Amino acid sequence: MSETGTALHHKICHVLGGMYDLPHAQLHALMLPQTAAFIEARAPGLLSPAAAILGGGSAAAALFDLGAKLGAPAGLSQLGLSLEQARAAVPRVLAEGGGEPYPPTVSA
Repeated sequence: MSETGTALHHKICHVLGGMYDLPHAQLHALMLPQTAAFIEARAPGLLSPAAAILGGGSAAAALFDLGAKLGAPAGLSQLGLSLEQARAAVPRVLAEGGGEPYPPTVSA
């Protein structure tokens, strides 16, 4: 039997959606550019194929732009999430184990 985990994007959406009953599609649309930026900072070039499809440059920036064009929420507060709720979710995101090649950490 093989054990796999989920990538950071899915972990965050799973935790926030489960804890706070946030709208699924909007949450994923909001978090995708954020997690793409996280990956691009740790593995430059990894998302180059996606960036090329989206018009070049940074995949994260292109996803931010696409989200803005489509009217996707730009922040968790637009989904009704408070800063305190987001902070409360961090330990659960970090506890979601397995499969993450670039594990997130908490910094002050």
